[in-house]
Amino acid sequence: MKVATASQMRSIDTKAIQGMGIPGVVLMENAGLRVVELIEAKLHGLYGLDVVVVCGKGNNGGDGFVIARHLSDAGANVRVFAVAAATEFAGDAAIQLRICKSTALSITHLGELGEMERLSHVLNRCDLVVDALLGTGFSGLPRGIVGQTIEALSGCPAPVVSVDVPSGVESDSGRVPGPAVSAHWTVTFGLPKVGLLIHPGCENAGEVWLGDIGIPPDLVADSPTQCSLATDERVAAMLPVRAPDAHKGSCGRIGIVAGCARYAGAAVLAGRAAMRSGAGIVTLVVPAGINNVVKAGAIETTTWPAAETESGSLAVKGFEGVAPLLKDVDSLAIGPGLSRDEETLAVVRQMLSSATVPAVLDADALFAFAGNAESLRQYGCSKVLTPHPGEMAALLGIAVHEVQDNRIDVAREAAEATGAVIVLKGARTVIAAPDGRVHINPTGNPGMASGGTGDVLTGVIVSLLGQGLDLTQATTAGVYLHGMAGNLAATDKGESGLIAGDLVENLPYAFEIVRKRNRGESVNSRLRRLI
Repeated sequence: MKVATASQMRSIDTKAIQGMGIPGVVLMENAGLRVVELIEAKLHGLYGLDVVVVCGKGNNGGDGFVIARHLSDAGANVRVFAVAAATEFAGDAAIQLRICKSTALSITHLGELGEMERLSHVLNRCDLVVDALLGTGFSGLPRGIVGQTIEALSGCPAPVVSVDVPSGVESDSGRVPGPAVSAHWTVTFGLPKVGLLIHPGCENAGEVWLGDIGIPPDLVADSPTQCSLATDERVAAMLPVRAPDAHKGSCGRIGIVAGCARYAGAAVLAGRAAMRSGAGIVTLVVPAGINNVVKAGAIETTTWPAAETESGSLAVKGFEGVAPLLKDVDSLAIGPGLSRDEETLAVVRQMLSSATVPAVLDADALFAFAGNAESLRQYGCSKVLTPHPGEMAALLGIAVHEVQDNRIDVAREAAEATGAVIVLKGARTVIAAPDGRVHINPTGNPGMASGGTGDVLTGVIVSLLGQGLDLTQATTAGVYLHGMAGNLAATDKGESGLIAGDLVENLPYAFEIVRKRNRGESVNSRLRRLI
């Protein structure tokens, strides 16, 4: 599903209004109705509800006036608070304000003396708050009466539904530079906004629902957005389907170069994850000293013991013995648990030079190119890099906080520099292609912050590559299914005790759920849940 920036969404709105003649006030009316529909579904009716609607002076506030009117018509007790005088409203928002003033609705303008105290009083006694203060055009620090109002909403015990984006969250970046509303639900319109999907903004958004407000589908389809959200539907369409006459050699022959004396488990986890993701044959290239341990832990795989250094990691002299394997696989992964021994890193570069199939570089393998990301372009095979923030910082020669503060931009920069598809791991993993396209992953949970889960992800991605998916498909589907397996494991065991092996065992269930599940939770054909 496409994801829009504020300017991209404004462009779509403008084309609908000016190019196709759909009045803006009609789109505003539809937006308000979608929020009312969600409120009715979540609170099991509208009659008798005590609702506070807080409106800014832009189009977001106009949506709020529509919501207030329809809630009142349905029998709710509605109080409207506006952060600007009536004369400050313009365009469609002014029209909606005039309509509200022609009804019996109570509208209080918060600039008046003592009205903030009144707002605080009613917030403590209402059943629901509608946040229609700031829309997609907001950036920076909320100030003055707007900032005070957001702080008042933050202390409210009632659930909050935000209109388009929670007030105080920057819709393009997800940054929260000052006070911000923490919503239970956010109803966004047309297309989801970037800031609702990445941290920290996604923490304020709660459940994210997408409302159809009547923008023609062709306008949305033709919009030149380069960011998308992974969904069940999209991932299901990517997954390989086994032919009736399939055999193990036709289902992906996978090579995984992994492990050292300290980290034998990394090879086991990556190999088992590749098998659980549908690979036909998995061969684990490991230092000879851990071969028996790995064989015992991943009995469905084959192993290829290679010469090792004194510290128990892969040695350069073992490369010749491994070279034939590189010509007999459909995809290759290098890195889980390899160690950062300089000799082993030299082996990484040798293997990548010889590779003619798609290769996944993970964990320690990435340190063979630390501070020299551009050198990866000299290797001819297609590549996927799967760094966590610390590994990404080392690869690009920047600080970890710079990675975390600008995850999408940094992932794009790394993809352009290396010519590889980048999987920047972490909460809401970002996948970036060299052509600038970005995919945001919504699955996963904090319990997956545990040793070995990254090794599992490498196994999933290399398995899908070996089964014929292209780099973008394998990474998007692999990250999504990996996160879903983590969610299934957390549902069964809880987050605190989650371990990497739990993800491996839940991978087959994740695949089947994605294949069989419908479009997900919805209120009606015009309003469905995204996250």
